[in-house]
Amino acid sequence: LTIINVHLTSFKLKNEQLDMVENLIDKNIEAYKKDVTDSVLFKLKNAFKRRSISSEILRNYLDSIQGDIIVCGDFNDVDNSWSYHKVKGNDFKDAHSEVGCGPLITYNFNHMWFGIDHILYKGSLRPIKFERGNLLSSDHYSISCTFEINNKLNK
Repeated sequence: LTIINVHLTSFKLKNEQLDMVENLIDKNIEAYKKDVTDSVLFKLKNAFKRRSISSEILRNYLDSIQGDIIVCGDFNDVDNSWSYHKVKGNDFKDAHSEVGCGPLITYNFNHMWFGIDHILYKGSLRPIKFERGNLLSSDHYSISCTFEINNKLNK
């Protein structure tokens, strides 16, 4: 069993930039237009580009590993993103999609609620229990999954 814990590039937004984004969500666009164009947009573009490169490198590495694999951690991207799908490919499954229930929100800071932490797996593993923690001392909720190994799947 190979377990790979990832932390793909975040947007690295400062608190005041997160406030700008929150105000944009509240339709106060004009007040922050120049700041968003100059700093936030640059950081967003840079993070997407770096995650794209990291996802391709990670996927190439995953293709070189034999046996059961779990890839988990902070993808800093939702499950409908390019980087998530690049890593997942056609051979990995998402543990939350298989045994979780409801929407998965793992990032919880500054009124931005996203599911950016994931547990992907392949091989003879079968998820039997998926949980999200509720610890409030972090900007992320933890996630965990219990798997069983089904050796019949390898035959």
